Amino acid sequence: MFRFKRSISIILVCSVLIVTNGCSNSEKNAQLINGNPVSEVGVDWPTDMSMSEMLYIRSATLYDEYQRDRGLEALKEFDASTVSVELIRFTTAYEYDQVIVDCLATKGQPWYEVDPTGGVILSRNPPNDSTTYDNMRAWYECESMYSLDPRTSGDIPRVRIEQLYHYFVDEVVECVERLGYTTDPPPTLEKFVNDYYFTYTFWSPFDRLNNNVSDLKLAQTECPYWPKDFRPDSVPSP
Repeated sequence: MFRFKRSISIILVCSVLIVTNGCSNSEKNAQLINGNPVSEVGVDWPTDMSMSEMLYIRSATLYDEYQRDRGLEALKEFDASTVSVELIRFTTAYEYDQVIVDCLATKGQPWYEVDPTGGVILSRNPPNDSTTYDNMRAWYECESMYSLDPRTSGDIPRVRIEQLYHYFVDEVVECVERLGYTTDPPPTLEKFVNDYYFTYTFWSPFDRLNNNVSDLKLAQTECPYWPKDFRPDSVPSP
């Protein structure tokens, strides 16, 4: 089951970054329908957000990830408040992962690659002389310079979760099975939606391939994980 939740990438802790901030404001944005937490029906990405709001969310996100929880061992070594990095541009969700991978490589961290399901993962183990401080600083600088479009940094709107469900069921299942793989039966739409808002995990047609990296990459190359037009494909300049 795919876990759609943002986490700081730290060599010694989790080494993975996924492109949305899943849990930051879920309780505030959710309501109870039939006893289950789901977002408001019909609400889509906030494409009319002002630039001042976008810049504020960017600052708050960076603070949350790199300064709020000073108890993390990696953050004890790296203090983001001592580093000033200017925003170069906002990046769309479609380009963000590759931009971050390319940026990290320019900062001496060339051991990352894009995960086809979304996110940045280690492609190989870093050398022994790679430090947590260098890793954290590189991530902070790259995320500061090429911040993710703040309009899509919160919970996925319900209309988009439903879009994803129908895309999985109507297109991806057939595509994956055409390649010779088996898929698990899909849940109901209601369960799929509620699983996301309650646990930030959900069924996907790729679940049975999670333990076979080569097969998973092949399937996700032939059968794209995300539907077209799932998020805004452009973002205003700061």
